[in-house]
Amino acid sequence: MAGRRVLRFGGISGILFVAGLSPGIFIGRPDVVAPSSSAQEVLRYFSEGPDLFVMGNGMAFILAAFFFLWFLQRYSKLLTR
Repeated sequence: MAGRRVLRFGGISGILFVAGLSPGIFIGRPDVVAPSSSAQEVLRYFSEGPDLFVMGNGMAFILAAFFFLWFLQRYSKLLTR
């Protein structure tokens, strides 16, 4: 019974991977400095520091990577069984 539950969580982790990755790809595109920007604009962009949205977006990618690795591990166990 416990094996089926772990296998189910492996499938859920694949769904959580997609759910964690989607906001970072489709929503979380921060404004970047244009290549033709002056040195003052580039300095101002990097001196403002990361805001909470960018940090949260990065954390979503880290969590998505965790769930993806968990999904791959469960999937490989399923294939070798």
